[in-house]
Amino acid sequence: MTKYSCILIVLLAGCDGISSTPTAPCVHGSDCPSGLCLNNQCLAPNADLSETDFSGADLAGVTDDMAGTSGDMAGMSRDMAGTSGDMASASGDMASTSSDMANASGDMSVAFLSVTFAPAAGYGAGTTPVSVGLGDFNHDGKLDIATANSGSNDVSVLLGNGNGTFGVPHNSPAGTMPLVIAVADFDLDQKADAVVGNSNGMTNLLLSNGDGTLQTPKSYATSGTCAGLTLGDFNNDTRPDVVVACTGTGPGGTIGNTVLNLLLATANGTLQFGTSPPITGGHYFGLTSGDFNGDTNLDLIAADNVIALGNGDGTFQSGTITTVEGYNSAASADLNNDGHVDFIGDSGLGLAVSKGKGDGSFLAASHFPTRGSPVTSIAIADFNGDGVLDIATLSGLTVLLGKGDGTFPVSLNFAASGVSMAAGDLNGDGKPDLVIADRNVVQVLLNTTP
Repeated sequence: MTKYSCILIVLLAGCDGISSTPTAPCVHGSDCPSGLCLNNQCLAPNADLSETDFSGADLAGVTDDMAGTSGDMAGMSRDMAGTSGDMASASGDMASTSSDMANASGDMSVAFLSVTFAPAAGYGAGTTPVSVGLGDFNHDGKLDIATANSGSNDVSVLLGNGNGTFGVPHNSPAGTMPLVIAVADFDLDQKADAVVGNSNGMTNLLLSNGDGTLQTPKSYATSGTCAGLTLGDFNNDTRPDVVVACTGTGPGGTIGNTVLNLLLATANGTLQFGTSPPITGGHYFGLTSGDFNGDTNLDLIAADNVIALGNGDGTFQSGTITTVEGYNSAASADLNNDGHVDFIGDSGLGLAVSKGKGDGSFLAASHFPTRGSPVTSIAIADFNGDGVLDIATLSGLTVLLGKGDGTFPVSLNFAASGVSMAAGDLNGDGKPDLVIADRNVVQVLLNTTP
């Protein structure tokens, strides 16, 4: 083993203690005292081959000498199994880093297989921030943060400086224990406003004053505990409308013990009850809107994965069961660039993605691992800059990198965790950053992906 390992190393870079000085003619190594025959010349036992010119050399004699032990170079490879096998094992141990990623990524460029974030910066808000949204509350072109704070019964607005940092919170009363927040310009004055669902069955609309403070809430009696919200223009009047999911009974169609309430935005900055979506069954708060059947009208998927197709006038067709899975959180986007809106939801054990067929129906859900379950929040953006949508999930932060075909073969876990999340470019570098509410502070994670 020692002899032949040394010969192999000689051929590559020289072997210590061997001189290249020929000593006598030879045909085989057995003709030489050293056992080494090169170019029909015996080599001295202390031959140094590090500077030997092997160009045009006939190395048959060297390999012939090995015939008794290995027969050919394959035998030498077997003799070196202790070395090459260990290297193979080491290479195999790296499968989770290289081979698995290569197999998973398929035609994904290696350059786009990672996402990095700067260490989280924590900002104070009200007591127990449980839901977060982003919008420009003071019309300065910079994204601001808004949180619903269940412990202090208010909404905090942190004005953005445009460089990824934020000012002190402006706290505005928001009713009893706000649990969920959504941000949009409800009165079309080019300043973001907020709507919250409360634990006492109320839904509160808070219009912006333009300086980070919010006006006295306009309250709407819905029902039970309101912890699910989605926004969309359901009557095609260019104003964002609200669907809020609340437990218990009240106006609207029931979903088991959960009630959906439709609140349509009006021209004077108020909301008015519309005909609630006729969806029945279930008791979850995950809901999302999108044009799932391609008729340009927004539809709704809620609770136990029932879809209600929108008529475009604020009313909905009867709900039908779908194959999607979205219990505690839900979102929608075209993930495979086929022009059809897909559904993304919490499966109870991770993330479920259901590709839309464009007619209001879906393929069976595909499942992807996440750090922790249930998934309490979903954000969709191109986090690694490859032009393909990715998905970020909580409870523990996971970023799933998309291939553009509706699959997510690379899953990246991060130390951050929380209950609610929003994505947006907070520092103007063109990369989507993350804001997380974790019940204690607001975490800002700036995207540093090259």
